[in-house]
Amino acid sequence: MNKIANFSTQRLPGDNFLSGALLGLMVSGSTNLNAFESNQKTKQEAIKDTIKFSLQTAIATGFAVKTANNIVSKNYSSALLNLAVGASLIYLTQKI
Repeated sequence: MNKIANFSTQRLPGDNFLSGALLGLMVSGSTNLNAFESNQKTKQEAIKDTIKFSLQTAIATGFAVKTANNIVSKNYSSALLNLAVGASLIYLTQKI
């Protein structure tokens, strides 16, 4: 029961960046394909939105893992910095 409360700092942000990109690709790809097929988006809009969402999901998962590792290590200033950088990068990609 004690193992439930234990956390690891061994999660690799790069691995989770890739997982997030794939997750975003699956979710956004299927959503945008549906929007394209129902003439709600052009092909170019659907592709752009899919790529953008995949990148944002990758950034979010990568920085979330890095932030979580910082919190577990009690490195709170780095956690706040990583959280801010991740949120800023997502904001910037929204402007693309």
